[in-house]
Amino acid sequence: MGLGIRKTVKLDLSPIKESTGDDAGEQIRQARIALRLTQRALSDLSGVTVAAIGQAERGVRTPSLQTLRALSETLGKPVWHLGRFERLPERTLPDSSQREDERMQPYWIYPIYTACIGLVTLALVPRHHIRKISFYAIVLGGVADVVAILLVTHLLGAGGYRNFDPFGLDGMPFFPPLAWTVWFVLFFYFLPRQRVTKYVYIVVAAAYSVIFSNVLIHLGIFEWNYGNVVVPFFIYVSWFLLVTWAKGRMGEAEFDHDTE
Repeated sequence: MGLGIRKTVKLDLSPIKESTGDDAGEQIRQARIALRLTQRALSDLSGVTVAAIGQAERGVRTPSLQTLRALSETLGKPVWHLGRFERLPERTLPDSSQREDERMQPYWIYPIYTACIGLVTLALVPRHHIRKISFYAIVLGGVADVVAILLVTHLLGAGGYRNFDPFGLDGMPFFPPLAWTVWFVLFFYFLPRQRVTKYVYIVVAAAYSVIFSNVLIHLGIFEWNYGNVVVPFFIYVSWFLLVTWAKGRMGEAEFDHDTE
């Protein structure tokens, strides 16, 4: 009986229950409800997709540290309270000593990497080829990315862009479609003519896109909800195969890089 009393006193003296992983979703749900936020409202404030929040709260998927940090800042709860980690390195927690205006906001990464891709394209692709390819790049790159955001992010919840405000509206970022348009100028310009090398080229381009998306994940502006390699690779390969086929069906001949 003495042991029972000591155990009860210990539990009663614990004001906050540290999450162990199994109840991480419940901790997030309770914190959200306490602030009277819907999942959509929490998504808009934190940059985490509605699908990822729902999966975390239902226990379908364990939220990543990156997701927990975003939710922590929005819900005003420490990461250890929301997540499955008993101890975290101090550097993973918000640094209260660092002023907000001294840190570059994640949304600035969007125009920066878009500008970098644009400069690389201008350096590698002749102007007359850019004019030839631009229509296909806009339709099969930029417009297709808007469709992909609606399908992959909002419908399937497989992943998507985050922390893009103020460069976005109603869940739609401005810069990624532009960046994909420029990227597809490069893609179509260097697309090989031979069938075998064309498929190898597509696989390599998809692998590069997976690596780049993981870089964006570490920068805090992107997320995948079903793994960071296999599912993204399948998505990119499918996209690149489809646009290559579509471009061929649209009747544009291959570009001769040696002419003019």
